[in-house]
Amino acid sequence: MRSRLVWCFILGLVLSGAVKAVAGTFKDPMLTPAPMAPNSVSSAPLLAGAMSATRIVAVGLRGVIATSDDQGKSWRQRASPVSSDLVAVSFVANGKGWAAGHDGVVLHTEDGGNTWLKQLDGQAACKRMEAYYQEKLDGGDASVAPFVSAVKANCSDGTGDLPWLDVFFTDERTGYVVGPFGNIMATADGGVSWEPWQHKMENDRGLHLNQMARVNNELYIAAEQGVVFKWNAAEQKFKRHQTPYSGTYFGITGDASKLLAFGLRGTAYRSLDAGQTWAAVPTDAGAAVNAAATLADGRVVMVTQNARVLLSTSAQADHFKQLTVARPMQFTDVLAVAPNAVAIFGTAGVAIEPLAAGG
Repeated sequence: MRSRLVWCFILGLVLSGAVKAVAGTFKDPMLTPAPMAPNSVSSAPLLAGAMSATRIVAVGLRGVIATSDDQGKSWRQRASPVSSDLVAVSFVANGKGWAAGHDGVVLHTEDGGNTWLKQLDGQAACKRMEAYYQEKLDGGDASVAPFVSAVKANCSDGTGDLPWLDVFFTDERTGYVVGPFGNIMATADGGVSWEPWQHKMENDRGLHLNQMARVNNELYIAAEQGVVFKWNAAEQKFKRHQTPYSGTYFGITGDASKLLAFGLRGTAYRSLDAGQTWAAVPTDAGAAVNAAATLADGRVVMVTQNARVLLSTSAQADHFKQLTVARPMQFTDVLAVAPNAVAIFGTAGVAIEPLAAGG
């Protein structure tokens, strides 16, 4: 699962800045391994999690990576080659996984999260995007001129520090990273090389791309201004779908019967026709819904910025009830780890919360 929230980025920058100020010297986070957590890594800020078979893999601030092989009872910190904040993680079969976050970094593991190598950073991404679109423009493709200008503007300071907000792989070779200002790259070789995909987005406004999800074998991207993008295989492009909402969606979840997009101010909209039409769903969240997960029985769990956990009362996900949790915090991600249990991630670490069976 993924978590890619602007307020999390701000928090990370504040914390990282404080550490650098105390140290008195700057260490490039793209080149500096993650520090060991001073206490239990399970109480360090862990912002996102994913399953690698039965293992839980979590990532967080300052490049921290942790794994649990006993459904969250104990955690072990793993060496990370960067101290850039990691905000998203994705796994496929055979222990292959990817993590992404600040400074445009993408990390890769082939052993279920035991060891990690850097595949991409913001500087390399900027160079690749600039060269890709400039070559097309020089070759006579005038349609890419806006992308040449946008990439130059986004990469003008030379640091390549624009974050990736999400990473998502559909199999061992095919994956995507998305970010602010419409930045998106794709790989067809497991992250060895990356291709810019701005030209494959119906996104002339350069909307921030917050999260990618595959629901019922369809690819979606949650974005700003009430927009959800959906992959159109016939046109080989992510097409824009406007919902009745005009604010920001942080993510999307669902199954064969529904889609649920969620975001600022507790907003949730549901679609029963694969994104063609949408209707508001009351959540009583009281704050931003930062992440959500669909359980095996179709119920949806949502977590919020104001420490609430909401569970739909049925698989229709048209009504939600608030749960009492043992470790309230600013929640950033939620992950189903058992038929009736979820891992909840946030600023105070990770907690395993049981759920009542059924509706």
